Amino acid sequence: MVNSADLRVFYVVVEQKSMVAASRLLNVTPSSITQRIRQLENKMETKLINRGPKGIELTEEGELFHSQVEKIVSSIEHLEGLFTENKTEIKGTLKVLAPLGFGTAHIADIVGNFNKIHPQLKIELELSDKPNWNECHKWDMIIYIGELRDSSLKLVKLASNKRFICASSKYLELNGAPQTPKQIREHDCIALKENSEDVTLWRFRKNGIEESIRITPKLSSNEGGVVKKWALSDLGLILRSEWDIKTELAQGRLVQLLPNYTLPDANIVALLRSDISTRQAKTREFLDYLKQEISERLE
Repeated sequence: MVNSADLRVFYVVVEQKSMVAASRLLNVTPSSITQRIRQLENKMETKLINRGPKGIELTEEGELFHSQVEKIVSSIEHLEGLFTENKTEIKGTLKVLAPLGFGTAHIADIVGNFNKIHPQLKIELELSDKPNWNECHKWDMIIYIGELRDSSLKLVKLASNKRFICASSKYLELNGAPQTPKQIREHDCIALKENSEDVTLWRFRKNGIEESIRITPKLSSNEGGVVKKWALSDLGLILRSEWDIKTELAQGRLVQLLPNYTLPDANIVALLRSDISTRQAKTREFLDYLKQEISERLE
């Protein structure tokens, strides 16, 4: 019968991509790791791992097995934490996933400052605009901006965040400003590819009536800073979050277009695996700190 120790060894081997690296992490000999994997394969009656020129490689059955083992190991670690953690002590490892642009601009500093307050806490911050919802169990917290496709996680709103269509004043001097959504098609448009959203479909609402415009981007990028830079260089219209262009709008470097129309909000939220009654102290404390810091930064 397969036990949790078997699963943990397999999980570490796959994560480390090496039997030797896994043996160091688990403080055992490489031969014992190899033997443990063979025993696991015998129990499962299938080959799970092959040794390749670039390290270990999962078989098709191994890929399937790993997808389930990840969830089980993560659940075990979470369960262990609930019962072994002192409710008033902030310790262990906190794993956070955040968007690339917002994470670089704000979350990285917030994490660093939180770590100064709780130096005994290890924090892993990963930045990505394309979270894999099949791996959401790996994170203690996912910070997300945009349309939410996964409803199984607990949502905590961190801050409101509107979206605007805008362009530089010089671009508008040369090309004029669209007065209706349909006129956007007459302009150069720039798209930000993030969160697997349909980024070429811009949706507007006015007086309860929705109108959608399909753009053909002149330029596109997966990095928000690049998209904003192009707009500031007078290259076209962009659809961006309020948090990212608030300063440029206030300075007049970018101009909001179609102010009588609204676009779908993209609130900044935290997604968590558990409700408030079962959250570990590290997660609860960081969430409270995060709310306060984001509120002060975006006000």
